[in-house]
Amino acid sequence: MTASIMFCVCIDTSVLHTNLNVLLARAATSGSILRVDVSAHLCPGLCARIADHGVVHFAVSTLSGVRIAQIEGADSVLVSRPPTLAEIDALGQNYLLGVVLTIDHFVQAERISKAAVASGAQISVVIDVDTGDGSTGIRPGSDAVDLVLGVRQLPGIYVRGLHTRAAENGKIRRSVRALTHTAGLLHSAGVPCDLTVLNCSQRFQTDEPGDAVNEISFGAILNPRIGAPETVEKKGIPGRPAVWLETEVISRPSLDRAVLNVGDRQLRSQEKIVWLPDFPAAEIRCCGEDHCVVTVSRPAENLRIGDRVRVAVDDSSGSILHTAKTTVIWH
Repeated sequence: MTASIMFCVCIDTSVLHTNLNVLLARAATSGSILRVDVSAHLCPGLCARIADHGVVHFAVSTLSGVRIAQIEGADSVLVSRPPTLAEIDALGQNYLLGVVLTIDHFVQAERISKAAVASGAQISVVIDVDTGDGSTGIRPGSDAVDLVLGVRQLPGIYVRGLHTRAAENGKIRRSVRALTHTAGLLHSAGVPCDLTVLNCSQRFQTDEPGDAVNEISFGAILNPRIGAPETVEKKGIPGRPAVWLETEVISRPSLDRAVLNVGDRQLRSQEKIVWLPDFPAAEIRCCGEDHCVVTVSRPAENLRIGDRVRVAVDDSSGSILHTAKTTVIWH
């Protein structure tokens, strides 16, 4: 009886460091601090390696991710989605130091105030503003200002500023302008706004003259295109793979087709960003939660059942780095 194969995810540390250098340089050019969003990549060791590179500001999407980031060296952790009321009620003092919560309603603020008073601590928050993303967030302008003024009256809460998710489809400037306008209204009302966070996934730099953004939250740190040469980016060719999954050939139904075992739900069926770095001419026919079917040509047609094949995964495929079943190997 053969031992079951160990599926693992491999991460290229040099690609991670190259990307961090590029992002830190862009942040400096924009006059902003880089906050790395690790929501999709909460695997052991990643936050520590990022912190070792000098980045100590992190973002996570839920309170459950705070502890991992804190243990691995984060000085400041922004929770970018409003917490549930149950999560607020369960807040412990070990979560409060260095944590900034995102809220968009007075009900959340009242519950946070209650938790803060009970624990004897002050909890920092930012007001989530919808500037075009269409998910969470209060309307920018006077609505956001009114919420800030109301929350500031509650005990145990310190309003640090504003947070927004950048509008997609090339409308990032609209988000920046709305955020800047709202920050300006706060300053005009004599309300300090020392933190204005732009959470973006499409473009990194705001390049908007006079904008109020002083932090950029960015999560695509393992995207192989960040540190790739400009000619590679323009042609749409993936750069050196930053993340890949070790898979095994389990079937060869025909000379031009191979089926790869990608483990138990390691990849979600909607992932569309996989390729075979060792066989660039291979075409992904379909990718399910436990297998991947590829059309192959020379020299891949010589693949045999049992052979190991690397499946490279773009940064947006956080599923493989977000499960306890995944073993991560650093290169």
